Amino acid sequence: MPLKQVEPNLFLEHNGVKVYHTYVSENFDECSDYWYTTDVHEEPENQFDVRGLPGWSKDIDHYEDTGNIIRAAIDAGTVKMPEEG
Repeated sequence: MPLKQVEPNLFLEHNGVKVYHTYVSENFDECSDYWYTTDVHEEPENQFDVRGLPGWSKDIDHYEDTGNIIRAAIDAGTVKMPEEG
């Protein structure tokens, strides 16, 4: 039986860059806490760990501040849409 392709849930969109959740399991039932992607196909080269972005600190409120950190990284050009090829 063929597998159904499921698009990951959109986490945020900022300045034309869409950031999606990545998932711990293939069933798309558990989002990763720290890994995100700019690619609906979740290609590894388009995934990033928010903990590696400027502004991340172990003392921040993860759920409140993650979006702001990713938005700042988009503004800085660190996080961007994948190249179309």
